[in-house]
Amino acid sequence: MSAYAREGSPYGYGSNRMSPPAPSPRGKIFVEGYRSDIINGFEKDNQLYNPMNPDRPQSSALVDLRDPIQVHLLTETALSDSKEYTILSQEEVDDLKKQSQSLSQRVESTRQNLTIQSKYRDAAISMARLYNPGKLDGKRRSLLGRNSGDHARAKEAEAERQASERKCEELAAELFNLEKRLMEPQRRLLEHTAGILQLTHKASNKKKDVTPPLQPLNGMPGSPESLYT
Repeated sequence: MSAYAREGSPYGYGSNRMSPPAPSPRGKIFVEGYRSDIINGFEKDNQLYNPMNPDRPQSSALVDLRDPIQVHLLTETALSDSKEYTILSQEEVDDLKKQSQSLSQRVESTRQNLTIQSKYRDAAISMARLYNPGKLDGKRRSLLGRNSGDHARAKEAEAERQASERKCEELAAELFNLEKRLMEPQRRLLEHTAGILQLTHKASNKKKDVTPPLQPLNGMPGSPESLYT
């Protein structure tokens, strides 16, 4: 169940107007899960590329689209898999596209915020360690001294660290929920696309299977037998 409170929409897919998600106890897990993405700036994975398929280079290196047998098997599998997919109306398609676009923009914005906030968090962690490097011989020592002013600054640095980590956890949880919600309209659109293509492909094949009757040539019947019909 989504952490967002959603209002209804004409087609039952939910509204884009949502209340923010409640803080999740799994925030640390979310942050850890996005660690590599944060480091890489949420770069997209490289698209598959196969130069052996010049008509469709964005394909797996394991498929040869010039092989009619492979293409036939892939086509038959796709047609079979998509025959139960729901075909939508144009209004429903437009509504889902709007939702997908809106959620995609929010996902991108949240990713950017999480990347920036992670840098603030790392700086806050470094500052907190500077004031509180750890315990040595049973006493907490600081690289910047131990007077009351330093103690206050150490508490401030620790509070800043905790606030930054909490903000990262909230953003990571929000991003997780947004990405999860984005999957629904994208899935429905893909299934609709596959379903309508399956339907039209099936119809076109039926037309090809129908053998047209012999047509008269220059007004003459195509065979002697037709003179008696």
